Amino acid sequence: MTECAKKNTYLAMLFVGFALLLYLPGSAAAQTESDAEADILGIISWQADSYAPADYHGKVLPGRTSTINLVFELLVDGRPATDLDQTSIRWLVNNRPLQGGLGMRVATLEARDYSAGLVTVRVLIEDYAGKRVETTVRIPIMEPRVVVNAPYASNNVFGESVHVSARPFFFSVRSLAGLLFEWEVNNEAVLSGNGVHKLAFDPVDALVGQKATISVRVRDRANVLASSRDTIKLILR
Repeated sequence: MTECAKKNTYLAMLFVGFALLLYLPGSAAAQTESDAEADILGIISWQADSYAPADYHGKVLPGRTSTINLVFELLVDGRPATDLDQTSIRWLVNNRPLQGGLGMRVATLEARDYSAGLVTVRVLIEDYAGKRVETTVRIPIMEPRVVVNAPYASNNVFGESVHVSARPFFFSVRSLAGLLFEWEVNNEAVLSGNGVHKLAFDPVDALVGQKATISVRVRDRANVLASSRDTIKLILR
């Protein structure tokens, strides 16, 4: 397995791990304190303004500077409740108040206000049809990450131009144009620019038979603190 394949496998395993956390009973699965006879279920859904490659099939997790949009839905007998306008809904994050009010089914969470890791979001309704409803979801906040992808078996390049690409994850941008890419080959800067996520070069004779160390640093143009770096070593045959 190539180094970049290992990194992509790591990301996939990471997502699966978080997915298991999100759907464990008592965490992401909605919980209520109503009795078994009352068919009342609370659900929290969320979406983050975070970037991942188009072929990434997992849920796009929030990065350290992401905004997370939250929506609460209350199901009664399997149908959305339509009478929440006069119901007090409280939102809490890590047991601290986020916001609340009558009919407040939506909320916004700024990831920058919390440390990387899991944050616990709860919705409380003290009285709905005489019952107390509590719903919980756990959301992972990720550090931005970039992976250098090189399509070469065992990282061996045989007598051809070198082509690599950078795959960024969990930056708070809408597209690659919002990211600055800085490429180096053997510690020498070779390419830099907005959205320049691919690098191609022809090895010079002096490098043939040696290793080429290729590095990329990716930064959010709007937030210099959001950055990540990755390195790969290729053998030039």
